[in-house]
Amino acid sequence: MKEKDLSDIGPRLAALAGRLAQFGAESREEEAMQAHMVAALYALRRAFAWETAGGGSSAPGTPCEELCRVALELRDGETTDDGPWLAEFYLAAAEHRLSLVPPKLKRYRKVGPQSAPSGYRQVKMGTQTGRIDEIAAAIARLEEFLDILLPE
Repeated sequence: MKEKDLSDIGPRLAALAGRLAQFGAESREEEAMQAHMVAALYALRRAFAWETAGGGSSAPGTPCEELCRVALELRDGETTDDGPWLAEFYLAAAEHRLSLVPPKLKRYRKVGPQSAPSGYRQVKMGTQTGRIDEIAAAIARLEEFLDILLPE
């Protein structure tokens, strides 16, 4: 991702936060959608912060090696506080939350196939290549949801 695109992510996240703050949930279905979107937004902001923090205490490895390292740290009561792991953790959390919105959105707004939010591919755990692109794709998906719920 180009540096210009990287600098665009912070303002996009802020704009999404402003739009979500304007969403006045009037039903449990709306509250559930808003909760998932706010949680996804929080996770995307954290993923972006950890991804751009630079460094990290662990050397890159295979996804299995990374997961095993983290599991051992958790077993030993250690805090897993390196950028690569936490960036991936928060990105996966955001993707999970975003995956829960479309069924609710389709039922609530009776969204047809033409206007349904586009699908997007799952991130491969433990890879750092293209993570900023994956964060940007998740932000775009959240923007699509809000465009349906809060048309401008």
